[in-house]
Amino acid sequence: MIIVNKEHNDAYNISYIVNIYMASDGNTIKAVAGTSTRGGILGKYKTIESARKAFEILMKRIEVSSREVVYMPTDGEVEREMKAGNKIHSINGKKQKGHGGS
Repeated sequence: MIIVNKEHNDAYNISYIVNIYMASDGNTIKAVAGTSTRGGILGKYKTIESARKAFEILMKRIEVSSREVVYMPTDGEVEREMKAGNKIHSINGKKQKGHGGS
């Protein structure tokens, strides 16, 4: 399986990746291939939360994908996933009352 970075200008063979991690800045996801001196940036994101969500999406894609190539999530994909996880009950955030009988 191959992982293509967010900018679509670099690819990594997952068989040679030793570690995928979030860098110390919190916004960057990196990969280490072979020795600790080889590797690169898989993607940079706007916030720590979006980088964490991108990491989660990548792990899901690796786990369930039957494809040979997996792409890093774009900013738009990350934002959609974050919004989908933050659904509220109504516009003003209150839980809607059920219509139950006695």
